[in-house]
Amino acid sequence: MKLHKFWIKSFALKDSILLDLLWFSHRYDDDVYDRYWSYDEADTWYDNVDKWKQLNFPIDADSLVQNHYQPPAVVMSTAVTPANVSAPLVISWKPYDPKESFYVYMHFTEIQVLAKNQTREFNITLNGKLWYENESPRYHSVNTIYSTSGISGKLINFSFVMTETSTLPPIINAIEIYRVKEFPQQDTYQGDGMPRKQKIWFLTSKIHFSGLH
Repeated sequence: MKLHKFWIKSFALKDSILLDLLWFSHRYDDDVYDRYWSYDEADTWYDNVDKWKQLNFPIDADSLVQNHYQPPAVVMSTAVTPANVSAPLVISWKPYDPKESFYVYMHFTEIQVLAKNQTREFNITLNGKLWYENESPRYHSVNTIYSTSGISGKLINFSFVMTETSTLPPIINAIEIYRVKEFPQQDTYQGDGMPRKQKIWFLTSKIHFSGLH
């Protein structure tokens, strides 16, 4: 399994959750990193699944402009948006241990053809503080937003909030969440100089959160 792109400094991957926001589980043949995407367990991880609305607009792999994270087109074909279009889209969970550290990779693409008078733009907050500003997904082009340092706490709450100029609610197509374990310094590297890694499991939400497929 090709996971080297997700090794983080002196940390080792412990668990990972990949959400494909579509209500069933998949290991897609066209996923170059052999990731497993599922939505089946989203409600066991996230507190706000009942406030999500799913969107599904098929994207042909040849028409999707990829980045180096390469989430499959079938995953990016789905998305979640808030069921109440005037409310933020919220993704939150309570770690078993507030000291646990997580790295998050969010994948976005616009899956609808917008009219000239339509705009989709939103800010992302983490526990009430601005985390990313003015995200406007491009049509059939993947953009990935990720944490540059570990995230921890009793509650991890991402809110996607429409900007004042936006006419459409926020969406997210897919999300990868990695829980990491820090080894003692002497155990951090193997003989080949690469970080140690443990078995990784992925959770994806159909919505593409992975689109969450």
